[in-house]
Amino acid sequence: MRSAALKTLQIFALSSLASTVACAGNKASTETPAGLSQEEIDAQREKVVQAAKVQGLVGLANGDLDNGRYVSALRRADEALADNPDNPDAYVVKGAAYWRAGQPAESTEAYEKAVELDPKNFAAIQGLGRNLQATGQHARALELQDQLIAAESDGFSIRPCVDGGCEEGICDAGSNMCKPPMEVAPRLLKLWSQYLLLDIEGATNTVDEIFLSVGADEITLDLVQRYAAFVKALSGREGLLDVEGTVGSSDLALDVAGGIKHMSAIVGEEYARTIVLELQDECRVHPDLVAALGLEAVANIKPVGIDAETPLVILPEVTIGDLKIKNVPALVQDLSSFEASIGEVPSLVLGRQVLQRFGAVEFDFPGGNVNFHVEAPARGPEVQELPLVMLDLHVLHVPAVPVSIDGNDHSFWAWLGGSWGSVLALTSKAYLKSAHRPSEIDPPDDEELGLKMVFLDSLHVGEKSLPGGGGLVFTNTPPEATLAKVTEVTRFELGGYLNVARVRNWKVSYHLQEGKVSVAFPAHEGGEDEPDA
Repeated sequence: MRSAALKTLQIFALSSLASTVACAGNKASTETPAGLSQEEIDAQREKVVQAAKVQGLVGLANGDLDNGRYVSALRRADEALADNPDNPDAYVVKGAAYWRAGQPAESTEAYEKAVELDPKNFAAIQGLGRNLQATGQHARALELQDQLIAAESDGFSIRPCVDGGCEEGICDAGSNMCKPPMEVAPRLLKLWSQYLLLDIEGATNTVDEIFLSVGADEITLDLVQRYAAFVKALSGREGLLDVEGTVGSSDLALDVAGGIKHMSAIVGEEYARTIVLELQDECRVHPDLVAALGLEAVANIKPVGIDAETPLVILPEVTIGDLKIKNVPALVQDLSSFEASIGEVPSLVLGRQVLQRFGAVEFDFPGGNVNFHVEAPARGPEVQELPLVMLDLHVLHVPAVPVSIDGNDHSFWAWLGGSWGSVLALTSKAYLKSAHRPSEIDPPDDEELGLKMVFLDSLHVGEKSLPGGGGLVFTNTPPEATLAKVTEVTRFELGGYLNVARVRNWKVSYHLQEGKVSVAFPAHEGGEDEPDA
């Protein structure tokens, strides 16, 4: 914000200079008192006008983004870049617009260009950091935010506090010295990664800085307080989530109706039916298992998504085949709600704090087994590799992959593992952009819910063209409550659900550290297990 204001002042100053010199240029002499020729004056004036035009277009493009018009924002940003190819703010607009349109690769490329042109561009580094987090590149996301934080002291003179305060910056009570003001945004972004990676020391330092900074709203501070309670309860503990072994395998079952994946594990010396859930960060453990192990809570906290005081325990060891995961933090929660889905009350839920530790977590649904690989194994040519984005709603994380239908070039992002009873459930926008006519979904089969059953000739995942089957189109606006919520919170357009009805025939491997998912398809898709219309 400060750099944008400075640029505006510079433009006005140069414009005033050009006007003043132009007036002097009306004299008989071909040279002005300032020593500039008329050609130089005209060139400066043109430069000022062009800069004002570019900044005006960028301002209009930002207004378009605020109103959800990302196509118009992209057009205006391109117009600005046509006049000034080196304008970082226009690339920031493109980065935000591409993200909003569900084009993360193009978004990241635009943000990278903005950072290349302006290494301290606040919005570019924030946007790029968010993209990197979504694709599992947390180390670089953290590094970028540290660059922003380091720049806070540029030009700031540390001096004693006056009457316990500072005209600028923050008075450090310990040293009684004025320190640079702290921006909350880069610290929030750091905290999300540190929490997921279970970097307890780093996260503890970050939450302390957030509480000292300014700019966080009430909702954000409540969220930070919940993260803070979790990490501070674990402060000083070493060896969390240490892994022994290289590969661990177990049985695998899938609840087709709910998309719940579950397996066998041993916790301590107790058998534990275990759900594997990439949708949430923390692990959860049933009270009965806590009692059987004789565990004491290290703290009682209100975690993200739970308003009741919840015990936090450390499971000494979780064994999956030949693999051991040591010192696993877990929230104690009644898991009996899963009984209807998997036929028994699970003892444990493994979240992303555990899954992120592995190079690959492989779900062989047809083979009925799951494999945890510390290092990702080599992927052969028969395996389709897809980009994976984890859309962050804090309480929930949505894994999404690009798909297309019916041989059309239009690609859209779908939630991998949806539980609708069809091959694919998609928005009307995604369906119509795939060369279908409005008459095909009007009127809907269910007027109230806005649902239309269609037949999809084919489904395209990566380079693989697969047989189609029954599809479900959401015809309402907004299309469906959960999809609408994801788009509202993440500002990323999600086009539907790639449902378990299709995925259950595949071998799916999450590579969360790489932001990728790989799929091995059966040699022949079809037969009695294949979903149909």
